[in-house]
Amino acid sequence: MLRTLFPSGRKSLLFLALAIAILIAGVWWSQRPPPEPMANGQSLSAFLIEFPTKKNRFYLGASDATAVARLRAISYSTVDSEPLPPADQLRAFGPAAVPWLAYMAGHGPHPTASAKPRPFDHAPPWLRRWVPITWGGLRKSSPVVQRSAAIAALTSLGPDAAAAAPSLARCLDEGPEDLRLVTAEALYLIGPAAWPVEERLLAHGQAATRLALVRVIFTRRNMPFDPSPSPGIDHTASILTKACLDPDSTVRAEAVDTIASCHTRQPDLPNFDAAIPDLIRLLSDPSENVRAPAAKALVSFGVKAAAAAPRLIELLDDPDPYVRYYAILTMPNVDAEKRSALRLLAMLHDPDNTCRKAAAGVLQLFDLYPTE
Repeated sequence: MLRTLFPSGRKSLLFLALAIAILIAGVWWSQRPPPEPMANGQSLSAFLIEFPTKKNRFYLGASDATAVARLRAISYSTVDSEPLPPADQLRAFGPAAVPWLAYMAGHGPHPTASAKPRPFDHAPPWLRRWVPITWGGLRKSSPVVQRSAAIAALTSLGPDAAAAAPSLARCLDEGPEDLRLVTAEALYLIGPAAWPVEERLLAHGQAATRLALVRVIFTRRNMPFDPSPSPGIDHTASILTKACLDPDSTVRAEAVDTIASCHTRQPDLPNFDAAIPDLIRLLSDPSENVRAPAAKALVSFGVKAAAAAPRLIELLDDPDPYVRYYAILTMPNVDAEKRSALRLLAMLHDPDNTCRKAAAGVLQLFDLYPTE
């Protein structure tokens, strides 16, 4: 058989083996990490590994919620009077820092360190160099840089990390579950350069990826020190409006709740008005976890949501108390003709105490509260 395919025998087999070896070597060469940058005689990997022992709020292997809180402290100096960690320390490693960090974020190993204190976390550097990284040491730090540390560094760099957007997108959609939210935050802080990547992930990414992108918007837009309104508010509104139509109910609920939060904080902004028709449609969503925030969002739109009045009046009979509650709160804005009055009177005996109080408040505004 082989002689039929390769008439020249051993010589052809040798050439075939050589071709396979060259192909394997080419694949390996194309996927090799870029050269590691150095600054002041220190490698970037050593800087990242040593960083958790310095005065900061981030350590390797932290849980997703803990990492997000610490990444915020990394990116902003409002937490303490002393900036931490200053991005200029990362910029000192030069232009090669971002490609190297991008490679580590997209291809690096999953974090192996525990969120709990490690035995050698606070040992002298000369001792930690002989101790494995899993015990809090620095040995093998260069080839085993944690993805979480690389993502933290890219988050700190913000827009300067624009070249890392494709690698962050790969990490967000294909990487470990516990790094999704911090990776989405890094993409968010890059700004306009990452918008095409975010749009692609929202259209074709996994449900968990789409949820992380929306959840980060909710978190960032509700931070007291996040610039507001930002130049990207139109993009934010566009992303959230598209996410309202997501096939996953959890993503839809998160998107609607984020619109409610953003518009409540800045009700005069017209950027979210385009979402009103979708919010009205979501009042009929099969999931109460979507219907409730949809009604909540429409509360902030005031009379602009008047077209939703018929459906909102129907929701006064919804089996979910949260849906009923937010539907009640919309009535003063959307029901100028007081068509909901009889139903609100009946809700004075609602099984849910919060709904009873809300109905009483609206009836008082309507001057229809029973005196006896």
